[in-house]
This record gives sequence, structure tokens and C-alpha cells, in this order.
Amino acid sequence: EGLHLCSLGFEAMATRNCLPWTPVCRTVGAGYRAGHASDFGGCTVNPHVRWLVSTVGPVVKVGKSGRSQASIFDEELRRCSDAAAVLAVGRSTSLPFGVEDVRAFLDRLATLKKVPRVGGDLHFFVKKVSASLSQEGPGAAHFAMVRFGDLRCRQGLMAAWPLVQPHLDQLSPEDLSDAIWAASSIPKPPPEVVRDLGRAASLLAPRLRELPADELPQRLYRCLYGLARLSGPSHCQDFRRRAEKMLEEVLQSRGPCPWLPSQLVRLLWSLGRLGCKEAKIFDALEPRLRDVISEFSDRELEALYGILTDLHLFDQWQLIHDVERAMEARHESKPG
Repeated sequence: EGLHLCSLGFEAMATRNCLPWTPVCRTVGAGYRAGHASDFGGCTVNPHVRWLVSTVGPVVKVGKSGRSQASIFDEELRRCSDAAAVLAVGRSTSLPFGVEDVRAFLDRLATLKKVPRVGGDLHFFVKKVSASLSQEGPGAAHFAMVRFGDLRCRQGLMAAWPLVQPHLDQLSPEDLSDAIWAASSIPKPPPEVVRDLGRAASLLAPRLRELPADELPQRLYRCLYGLARLSGPSHCQDFRRRAEKMLEEVLQSRGPCPWLPSQLVRLLWSLGRLGCKEAKIFDALEPRLRDVISEFSDRELEALYGILTDLHLFDQWQLIHDVERAMEARHESKPG
């Protein structure tokens, strides 16, 4: 019938409905295009096949290699030139998403970036993703939440977080730190999300040493900055104290600084926001900041000066002096 299917993973469904064959396929051949499942590229389709695809839709089929199959939307998504086009593909199909479809869509959106903040296509897409995640385990929801966090997509984050939150105590240290970073990017988060993130920080605190050494600097930065953006939940102080000690060790280690200049400014702000009073951590941070004074933007210099004075870090007077001189030099170099 001019139709080739591959890896649907519908064996159980076919058996349960007494179909005379058991397809082990899921992607329609060259004539098929995601979003146009009704015509299959003009091919004449066996009614059993049409019913099976339209009713069951894409599902995960893990082969002997342990890897999930490709999404039927992969080719269509590769042709999308922006995030709006990706969302339009999701809106155009009546097929439910399988977990590999969710991954394909979110990966493509992560590549293209600039996801619309509102709109019918976004609402429809998030609804379909949520329906798929509700049928899967917390791992799929965690992946989607992290992706939505990278995209700063509030609707997606608010859909995925409730599916992750009940399983916080089962997450690895890496997954906990990713969850904190992702959920902390929710604009104006509800009080219950702030409370849950404080709990996530409490769960992560005694396990910080388990984080991979090569990822530790960035994970510490993301957690501290993420929690500080939430106005510093009062019940994450144990996390802050433990993170301070580890941060101090990283700052005093030899070698290049693992953070960008802008990240150093945010670290300083985060420590103050979370209530840090330890002089040792600020003493360790000072030389790293002084080394990159010339690399700060005008806005970062102003922010750094404001943070140092607002926190009354007058023991860091040399840093304050360097920042003042850099600001004056920038001002004098501007025409007019």
C-alpha cells in the first residue's frame, strides 16, 4: 500500500484488539509528514493502520540498545526556522505526544530559543506535553522541566513542576540542582513553589559533596543564584552554609576562575541576598573580582559597587577603590 512503518511499539495494543498482525513500527515512510496524519502523503492506508496511529499515537519503544526511538516529527522539526514554527507543528497534529516526541520538540526549541511567552500555539503545546508527561515517570517530567527552565517558559514550568515535586526525595544530587535552577526561573513563582524549592535545597545540602567535581562550580553558582532570586527562602540556610564552604574551597584553588565575570557579580549578590555574613568567603571572592575589573560592563561595575556598599563590605576597600577608579575612567573616556 505504499506505506512503510517503523518501530511503533504497538505490539501489546495490537494483540489486545485482536488485530491480525503485530506492527513493530512507528514512523511513516517518506510520504508521511507530521501534522498530516489523515492522508499519509496521499497513500491508501489500511483502516486498521489508520485507526492504530490516530487512536494510540506515538509511544516510547526502547530497543535492545536501551535507546528510545526517534520521533516521527524529527524531519518536520528540522525544517522549522524559529520557535513559532515548532509550536505550529505541535498544534497541527491530532496525534498525542510520546516521550520521545516531547524530547524532540523541546530539544528543537532549545536550539532555536526565543519561545513566545503567550499564544494559542504555546498553550496547546504545553497542554499536549503535560498530557504525555502525566503518563510517564518523573524522569520525563524532570527533563521537560529543565528544558522549559532553559527556555524561560513559565507555562511549561508550571505544568512540569507538579509532576516532579512529589519525587524530590528520590532525585540524585545532579537532578536536584537542575530542579532548583529550572524552577527558580519561574517569573513570580507561587508561594508553594518557593516552599518546595526550599525543601529541594534542604535535601541537596547534605549531598553537595556527591556532585561531580568538574560540574561543581557551575552547579553551586546556579543553586545559589537561583535560590537568591526567590528572595532567599529562610529554610535553605543549611544549604547556604554548606555551599559557602565549598565555594570558598573553589575560589582558593589554583588555576583559572571557573566563573565568568558576570557570574562572579551574581555570586556576590546571591551570598548577600541569602544572608551570608562570613568574612572568609568575601575575602576569597575579592581577588577573583579584582582580576577581571577591566572585563566588567559599565552596568556590572555599577552593580558591583552597589552590592559592596550595601553589604558594608568595607574590609574589601581595595576592591571598592578599584571599582571606583574603573567607573571614573569609563566615564572620562566617553565623548562629551
